[in-house]
Amino acid sequence: MTKKVIALLGLILALVGFIFFFYQKVIKLVQATIFNFWIEPLQKILRLTSLDYDSTWPTWFNKVIAGLKDFGWLLMTVGKVNVTQFKGEDWSVIFVHDDFTFHAEMEISQILFPTPPEVKFRKRIFIWQIPSLLPQFLNDSDLVVCELNRLIKWQPHGIKYLFRSPPWLRMKLAIPPKLSDLTDNMANGRRRSLVKMQKQGFTYQFSHNPADLELFYYKMHVPYIAYRHEAKPEPFETKQAMFKKGGLIMVKYQGETVASALRHTIGSTLIAGSLGVHEDHFDLFDKGVVLALTWYTIEWAHQQNLHHVEFGLTRAQLHDDVFWARVLWGMQIQPNLLDDHTYRLFATNHLPITLGKFLNKTTFIAEVDGGYSCVVFGGEEFGLTDEELANIQKISPRVGLKNVLILS
Repeated sequence: MTKKVIALLGLILALVGFIFFFYQKVIKLVQATIFNFWIEPLQKILRLTSLDYDSTWPTWFNKVIAGLKDFGWLLMTVGKVNVTQFKGEDWSVIFVHDDFTFHAEMEISQILFPTPPEVKFRKRIFIWQIPSLLPQFLNDSDLVVCELNRLIKWQPHGIKYLFRSPPWLRMKLAIPPKLSDLTDNMANGRRRSLVKMQKQGFTYQFSHNPADLELFYYKMHVPYIAYRHEAKPEPFETKQAMFKKGGLIMVKYQGETVASALRHTIGSTLIAGSLGVHEDHFDLFDKGVVLALTWYTIEWAHQQNLHHVEFGLTRAQLHDDVFWARVLWGMQIQPNLLDDHTYRLFATNHLPITLGKFLNKTTFIAEVDGGYSCVVFGGEEFGLTDEELANIQKISPRVGLKNVLILS
């Protein structure tokens, strides 16, 4: 009898395992089908209609395509999201997100902690459980961040500090008829750096040679990404597809190619893609080699009679290094219908002073009334001086931001 029971239990366990395995395979197949035949085609349409800033496509058309794309991402979640807890030296964060958040753990660690926190996966929950579980999350951490699909319109009530932020922003640079108009209107510090770079002896050329792409990827892009961002690069095939749409801006120094960047055009807009610096010439950072890549990209676009340069994604934080570098060039924030299928909802009832000071220092950009505003925490305890607030208010209109959102 005992042997029969054991055999029956074994059979049941094997059957359950087989069903689970089969279920996971079916889910992955469905997700791959949705992405390849729904999301990706819609993203290609959006690239053509939303990144050509002189496009005559109506705004409503782009919003409809973006909504359909976001619905595809929502289907991909199969109704479930992850709950991850981050514990730093002075505060903790609970992050609710789907499986498709780009480098979720690394991203939250970098934007919400000065040093790497302890990361612990808590559980998976259904999306509709988030409102009922939010009070528990608020009690278990100092800050809750819910990354939700844009089709989910949720505004919790009774939260002391609450704001909504995009994960990523796009910024464009309008190219004037004369490049001197651009340099005359840019920030003084950027203009001085540009003059200094131009004295170093850099030159450039545009290349369509496939051999140059291999040099760029293996000797420049891969080492650069590891050195500057401690991240893994996209596969060579991805860069190859981008290369075939355009080519490479190649910066030379003393006759040798020392840096390159992928570039292609959509309508009247130059799309600036991945870049890299040769692994044997990282010493040229101090001479402005990355600045040279940016300037020669603008110069080449001007020669081709293009009207805009799109420099890709940046975090939605005023004092992020990439965002601030673009501010110095005079770039403007643009609506990002292409990349974001989510928004981040930041919520807390008990904001630690140290966390409030940190958030004021980084200065997140929030979505407010159909536009974007810097969000800061008022009160002397959070360390925001009148002078710092005045500077944020002065900078905001220059980059396409509305009035500052002060939470107190």
